[in-house]
Amino acid sequence: MNHRITLRALNWRPEIDPSPRALLADLEHRCGGRVDANGLFTMANDSNDGAPIAAIVLPAHFFGCAVAEVLGLQPIDHAALRAVAAAPRFAWEEALDLCAQAARRTRSVLVPGTHVRAFGNSTRHGAYVIAPDGSVLAQVWQTHRSRSEEWLFDERGDELPIFETPVGNIGVIVGRDAYYPETARMLALRGADVILSPQGTAAPFNPWRQLSGVWKDAQQNQIFAVEAHVQGTMWGRFFEGRSAILGPCEITPDGSGFLSEPGDAFLESAPLESTLSDSEPLIREAQVGLRERSQAQAVFSIIPHLNPALYRNQPWWQTPEGPGGNRP
Repeated sequence: MNHRITLRALNWRPEIDPSPRALLADLEHRCGGRVDANGLFTMANDSNDGAPIAAIVLPAHFFGCAVAEVLGLQPIDHAALRAVAAAPRFAWEEALDLCAQAARRTRSVLVPGTHVRAFGNSTRHGAYVIAPDGSVLAQVWQTHRSRSEEWLFDERGDELPIFETPVGNIGVIVGRDAYYPETARMLALRGADVILSPQGTAAPFNPWRQLSGVWKDAQQNQIFAVEAHVQGTMWGRFFEGRSAILGPCEITPDGSGFLSEPGDAFLESAPLESTLSDSEPLIREAQVGLRERSQAQAVFSIIPHLNPALYRNQPWWQTPEGPGGNRP
């Protein structure tokens, strides 16, 4: 597979763009939407337009806030989060329909942020994965929980699926799973080309802390990655991170691992108070070719330094979720 694909990450600032519904409409227009002679929203024909198919990631909590908007709630505190987690089915279905429409209209594999959902007395933190035709491929649940996330959810997932899509094999990393190296490594061993990761990083912004997450995953596994961050106050917490498109250092222009901006620009990002404006782009974007991964591997190949024979002898390798199991 060597066609070009577009990777997009949304910078979401709830204080500026409080309505998920309105922001999805804006995203559709920015990513290829047209208005025809009758004033109706249409998409350009792929064969005539030549635009590459895309993968889009929205920040952590975006989908949960879309459910809250359906219910007429504001994401102001922990009580509101729990109310959304236990919301009736119609609210989840309406929010999901909005996101499915955005996936179709943007011709994208879409991860519409994350949500917390109640299952009896427990809660999980996860993300939907939506195909370009609007069909829901799965919900992916966060598999690790840090001490700083004890307020958010209490039950962890136990699967790391791979999705075969028009933009390559997709793996999804939810939240702080990005800070556990085995998560991305298992996805890479199963054949992931691209990792999509909705994120919500606690303030204050620290570029070195963020580099230890998704950026580290891209480098350790020589894959492409997209991380989308929420910037502002939500559920009584203050988040501050920077969205980015990432790739192996060996193929990025400045050797930094950043495809959407120079690495120095990321490291020198100003505090959030000075970026709550249109000075920071709503969407980070980069076009890549999946064959470029082999160029990085030619410069420095990681795989020969691993020991796959050792992994294959472990029981988890042959489980359905493991690299030796059957893909979903």
